[in-house]
Amino acid sequence: MRHDLSQAADRLRAIAAQMRAHAAETSHEGFRRKFESAASELEEAAIDLESRARPPTARRVS
Repeated sequence: MRHDLSQAADRLRAIAAQMRAHAAETSHEGFRRKFESAASELEEAAIDLESRARPPTARRVS
């Protein structure tokens, strides 16, 4: 399952990169903002998936 989440996070980052490339290519400011916003949301989702994919850390008992 962790591997699946990591793959999904990688895919989201790839799509975000495509959105940023589209943003760089367009001359319309409204579209540029939409592409950048979508890319940011995808990157946030990738971070969320990666945090789910990490194994839980051991708790230290003092």
